[in-house]
Amino acid sequence: MSKEVLGLIEKVTVYGNEGKKAKVYALMDTGASSTSIDIRLASKLKLGPVVGYVKVKSKTNIGGDEVIRVAVPMEVEIRGQRIKVEKANLAPRENMSTLLLIGRDVLLNRFIVDVSLTHKGTRPHDLKDADILKNLKNIEVE
Repeated sequence: MSKEVLGLIEKVTVYGNEGKKAKVYALMDTGASSTSIDIRLASKLKLGPVVGYVKVKSKTNIGGDEVIRVAVPMEVEIRGQRIKVEKANLAPRENMSTLLLIGRDVLLNRFIVDVSLTHKGTRPHDLKDADILKNLKNIEVE
């Protein structure tokens, strides 16, 4: 099976309940075991119900300790592939580079991440396309 090559940041569609969906930029994070979505975005999409909890190591948490987060199911479409995420964790991501982080639970066996496709440097904001940088936090909810 051939794997699609993605950049570090890609525009994806997140499907919620009640027919809601949103197009957002997402960070493809091969170092994250699970997908994480901003709490406010999850609310707008009416994601739920809560299906459990996940332990995550967060570099934004003081000391990098593990935290326990609520998990909800969701679906995400990346480059035409619609993927069910059994346990996406909810987090306040307003201070992060993107409102959605795609982890290995989605990437594994489906995609390869090539940072050079979208970036000229090592930081998430070193994007080649200035328009993407201006629109990283924009949400198009339908």
